[in-house]
Amino acid sequence: MYESGELDYRNIRGGTGPLVYPAGFLYVYSFLKSATNNGQNVFQAQVYFSFIYIWNLAIVLIMYSILTRRMTMYCTTHSQQVNLVWSWRIAMACCCFSKRIHSIFVLRLFNDGPAMLLLYLSILFFLHNRWNIGCFFFSCAVSIKMNILLFAPGLLLLLLQYPNSIWDTVVCLGICATVQLILGAPFLLSYPTSYVRKAFELDRVFFYKWTVNWKFLSETTFVSK
Repeated sequence: MYESGELDYRNIRGGTGPLVYPAGFLYVYSFLKSATNNGQNVFQAQVYFSFIYIWNLAIVLIMYSILTRRMTMYCTTHSQQVNLVWSWRIAMACCCFSKRIHSIFVLRLFNDGPAMLLLYLSILFFLHNRWNIGCFFFSCAVSIKMNILLFAPGLLLLLLQYPNSIWDTVVCLGICATVQLILGAPFLLSYPTSYVRKAFELDRVFFYKWTVNWKFLSETTFVSK
């Protein structure tokens, strides 16, 4: 529908129901659709997601390495340093062998993959005090999956503590907002209410058949408010 020029979010639907993700999701998966023979070449899509998975894992391991180096500074004995290093190594191994992560990235091709890649990339920049570019990638992640907003309170707290002045914080927040406005511009200029209500629909009810983590609940409990 989007490829044919439809800009009203209320009318854009897919195989699993109406579109309930921001514009970044639409752009990413429209590209994937065009790059995989109109979505018919699933293997090609899995190849793309395997690269996303590798990049995601590499960034996470880099962050683990940075945190390990910083935390060893607070170890007073050699044995504490050894225990800390091996603890992080075990955590890294768990990331590499996680069946759930493999399923999300390579088998199911969920939007969690590109969204978390951009989120982790933003956190990596935050670790190096690159707040502006970090906020840019954070907002890009939000544009793919709204769940990334769950990290927003923590990010706001950091922005109030670490940048040099309140003006720097305002600039960072402005970057986040500007990214959303630019990516959503085609829809905001045409059907603003429709886009805001559907792309950031906080009260939507998920389909029980698509859940993985909550299968232990009955469908009635799952969809109840």
